[in-house]
Amino acid sequence: MEKTAGKFIVIEGLDGSGKTVKSKILADHLKGRGLKVNLSFEPTSGPIGAIIRQVLVGRLQVDPKTLAALYAADRLDHITNPENGILKHLKDGVIEICDRYDLTSYAYQTLSVDENWVWQLNSQAIRPDLTIFLDVDPEECWHRLSRSQVDAEMFHDLAHLKEARSKYLAAILALKDREKIVVVDSNGDLQEASKRVVDEATKYLRQEGII
Repeated sequence: MEKTAGKFIVIEGLDGSGKTVKSKILADHLKGRGLKVNLSFEPTSGPIGAIIRQVLVGRLQVDPKTLAALYAADRLDHITNPENGILKHLKDGVIEICDRYDLTSYAYQTLSVDENWVWQLNSQAIRPDLTIFLDVDPEECWHRLSRSQVDAEMFHDLAHLKEARSKYLAAILALKDREKIVVVDSNGDLQEASKRVVDEATKYLRQEGII
């Protein structure tokens, strides 16, 4: 039976934690169960997201505050875009799975920008129904990134990864009583970690009467 109201699920984690692969596995699993699903990501493929990606790989130089503001603006466009925004999908009864969301800003932008200002920048972002944080040892993430063929980005060094993980965990601790956030061990075998993500999302959707 087709549902009339969508749900917003976010997959968060360090670079190298396997977010993109696991987000796709989850989306494919839910589609296989007959649900309407849209898989999106941040930074988006929109005009602001394109600027952010240029900054991340060093082709453009901006102040850290400017980068934080760009992330917030890209996020608001992602939410409100009338053609393919998150709000439109949710209204249409779609399960929106997003690879990164505002916890990314709290984890990475606050490495060099005032934390309260970053929180305020993102205060208009709608809240996810479920956030799954893929917890991976920063050294493992660094090794995965070193072996990958993706372009090196400004936060891919081990020191940034270690500090970002601490920021993620602090943000999760601050939000845990107000939002549904699940921490999933994503070290080791991809298949096992992916199953944990699918199981957590399935459990939530079952509780909500979606499946």
